[in-house]
Amino acid sequence: RDLHRLIRRQRQMCIRDSRSRLYEGERLVALASLSSVAELGASLFPHDEEIRGAFELEQRLTAACVEELAFFLRYLSGAQEALYRALLDRYPLENIKTLLRLVGRQDAGARAERLLITLPPELSMPVEDLVRATSVEEFVRRIPLKNARSRAIAALPLYERAQQTAFLEMALDRGYWEGVWQAMGSLWPGDRKACSAPITCEYDALRLVAVLRAARTYGLDWEILEQALPLAHGRLSKARLRRFHEKSDPDELRRSLPALRRAPVALEAEEEDESVSHIEDILWRETLRAAVQAFHSAAPGSGSLGALTGYYYLKRHELRQLTMIAQMIRTGRGQREVVQALEVLP
Repeated sequence: RDLHRLIRRQRQMCIRDSRSRLYEGERLVALASLSSVAELGASLFPHDEEIRGAFELEQRLTAACVEELAFFLRYLSGAQEALYRALLDRYPLENIKTLLRLVGRQDAGARAERLLITLPPELSMPVEDLVRATSVEEFVRRIPLKNARSRAIAALPLYERAQQTAFLEMALDRGYWEGVWQAMGSLWPGDRKACSAPITCEYDALRLVAVLRAARTYGLDWEILEQALPLAHGRLSKARLRRFHEKSDPDELRRSLPALRRAPVALEAEEEDESVSHIEDILWRETLRAAVQAFHSAAPGSGSLGALTGYYYLKRHELRQLTMIAQMIRTGRGQREVVQALEVLP
């Protein structure tokens, strides 16, 4: 019992210390004054070799983010570890999606070496085995993540009819979220309550945005969409998502998700992609609001899983901000414009 208490205390201290090192507030604004991607890279990674390109910097930022998040696995066990690993599976999954798009290319190995996220040992996967796949079906059957593999296999007929890997990518996401919810179901009720809010926010946002884009941008039939879209759990029922697909009434959208009632934004269908992007941004901010609350609601010294889940989202937000700064500096945006684009944590 004393050992468990010590581990919880160490975890909590590590989380608090990591939060203090995040780039936010004045530290984030200071980066906006830098004049080149190379200068930004040197500021963020002073001990690395010179980073010149924005893509190279983004890859380095992502690798550093994943490495830090994976560090906390050493403080977890049992159901808590299962949930946190399920959340971190998004990074191996991103590499799987990248490799899926390379199937059949003769330069797949070389391109994979450049494009893949560098994963820490805790999240490693058999890249060589996947690269050697000679067909999409063979690739799918080699996917190491059980839920993702199962859903991708089920979506193969959709892919074969349309010859679009987008259906398989949606199925991979469905498998990812099934893994998250399975792990959530095994948690002690107190842990589940402490970490569920930001996870549910992100899950609802992903599904709603997918439904709106499928209807407005791609004209995808519901009967096809529901075969790949995660539909269980969350606050949005399958019936409500289907109504949004058929007619995304702005008033019902606002009634369904409180975050949309609080934000002045055009939700009308004629706004098309711009409206959906606004909704996506609003719901990400709602996820961050829930993450900040989860982070701060943990009792001092408790080592709450809620605090770690909150930090997981805050670290991802930092990555989004730093990536945006790199892109804006690359395209010659001025300091004032970069600062105005930064999203202040709720």
